[in-house]
Amino acid sequence: GTTITADTDTILVSGTNMHQYASAVLIDTDKIFIAHRGTNSTLAGIVCTISGTTITAGTDTTLVSGTNTYQYASAVLIDTNKVFIAHNGNGSYLKGMICTISGTTITADTDTILVSGTNMHQYASAVLIDTNKIFIAHSSDTITNYYLNGMICTISGTTITAGSDTTLVSEINASNYASAILIDTDKIFISHRGDNSYLNGVVIDIETLIKTSTLKIDGLTKTECTTTTAGDVWILDTN
Repeated sequence: GTTITADTDTILVSGTNMHQYASAVLIDTDKIFIAHRGTNSTLAGIVCTISGTTITAGTDTTLVSGTNTYQYASAVLIDTNKVFIAHNGNGSYLKGMICTISGTTITADTDTILVSGTNMHQYASAVLIDTNKIFIAHSSDTITNYYLNGMICTISGTTITAGSDTTLVSEINASNYASAILIDTDKIFISHRGDNSYLNGVVIDIETLIKTSTLKIDGLTKTECTTTTAGDVWILDTN
């Protein structure tokens, strides 16, 4: 009903401060993946196996070796054996990476810069919105403002392609403690800080972030472009 009974509390990783910025995601009926702070302030991950109320920790694995890369980690399952993690990159950029999981073994793929502005990793909250798309709520790069921003990344295998970064709420500190969740096929709800430190909520229409072009250009493609990936175009001179 509404009664909660806590079972045995289990040490998963015993290093000091390894609990910081932990982000857990279910990867199978009996397995949990946790992104967290690793040794020397790196980004680490661990797979834990659940049997009844017993938790067995697998091997803790360093995913990114850069200092403070664990900060604001936000993990989301994107396939039966793949996890996406948004996190702090070197230089406080917003980065994303995909980890492949086999049993309790974690293999980290390429770490990708999503937004290169300073402090844009803060309060990252990632959510799967389609089989190959991730939405990330996060902080803007204006150090004195910290507006609430959002972006959509496209996943192809282990390759991450970042879409346009968009300001969603242009109020000071609106990004603080953002938490995003998909509420419909085309809508995301984000709880976040409002004015006077109130708890605010906003619904985002995904269609406003992925816009269909209304501009017609006569030209030839210089590089490959698709419906989700931009390419260069040679524009025909009509004069």
